[in-house]
Amino acid sequence: MYRALWILFIAFLLSACSSAPRRAAKVRWTPAATLSAFIDHSAGNEEISLTAMSLVDVPYRWGGNTPGSGFDCSGLVRYVVARVAHINLPRTAREMSLQGERITPDRIAPGDLIFFNTNGHANSHVGIYVGNYRFVNAPSSGSIVRIDHLDHPYWARHFNGIRRIAIRQPHDRLVSASSPAPAAHPPTASGFMQNAEPDADDPIAQFAAYD
Repeated sequence: MYRALWILFIAFLLSACSSAPRRAAKVRWTPAATLSAFIDHSAGNEEISLTAMSLVDVPYRWGGNTPGSGFDCSGLVRYVVARVAHINLPRTAREMSLQGERITPDRIAPGDLIFFNTNGHANSHVGIYVGNYRFVNAPSSGSIVRIDHLDHPYWARHFNGIRRIAIRQPHDRLVSASSPAPAAHPPTASGFMQNAEPDADDPIAQFAAYD
């Protein structure tokens, strides 16, 4: 009887030991050491696109520079870039197109500036690319800050080029991108069409000339 009880007791102890969970080794999290092994291939200026999207539905206003007053296209871009990257851009879309680094369409990333010819003049309109062929812009009087699609026939026809204004240094803040000389001819993407002449019914040409 005692022998049987003893065997049962030993079996119980062995069973308990085999099912007891093992303690995981304590790992000390060291962000700097860990992050150094990662390579981030994004532009690093996603905050620009996120801030731009937060301003969707603000009314268009020619010459507008703030959410309270409304925005025109370049006023919107200038406000966002100054607020996020602390970079003071020129006031017009045309002047902005000479800033930063020229980006080919296959390298576009959220936060890049995208330019259009909307009135027969290069770089007369500007928006902020936010990904998936979409960009935030303030298109014309009577409209609002909105998200448009780059692959829409109108915008695809009038695409002029892309500039990267800000880059993120590793573990640092956004800084101004380099400013090489602009290309003699704006880049084109597969499926985009250049059109030097304004559309007869261009919805923003009369306003974009002043942006």
